[in-house]
Amino acid sequence: MIEAHEEERTRIARELHDDINQRIGLLAVNLNHLKQSLPASASEFRSEIEEAGKQVVELVGDIQSLSHRLHSSKLELLGLTEAADSFCKDCSNVQKVEIDFHAENIPRDLSAEISLCLYRVLQEALQNATKHSGARRFKSH
Repeated sequence: MIEAHEEERTRIARELHDDINQRIGLLAVNLNHLKQSLPASASEFRSEIEEAGKQVVELVGDIQSLSHRLHSSKLELLGLTEAADSFCKDCSNVQKVEIDFHAENIPRDLSAEISLCLYRVLQEALQNATKHSGARRFKSH
């Protein structure tokens, strides 16, 4: 069941990253082109288009972040320690908190299933902690 769940997360993450994000990126380019094409007298529309463009860029970042939370290719490519460290850094930047991540003696030969479970525990714990604790600093050992 866990494997089926992860396969679905991977498929959704890929679709978000490869299809949806590309289409939204094209929308951002089109908005920028539209803004550039407006006559100088249309300054009100220009600022509204600029604001819409900023929202689209923010949406692209949010979708990319969601895609990585659903399926971390870093876990497969770099291993648990590096993927966890990267997740902590990303979470720290997005949540505007300080996360001190420290790992030692993590076996490099952990199975993919165990690595994935540990990674998901870290994700859930940090997301709950940043959302509900009110703390601005977290330390992991």
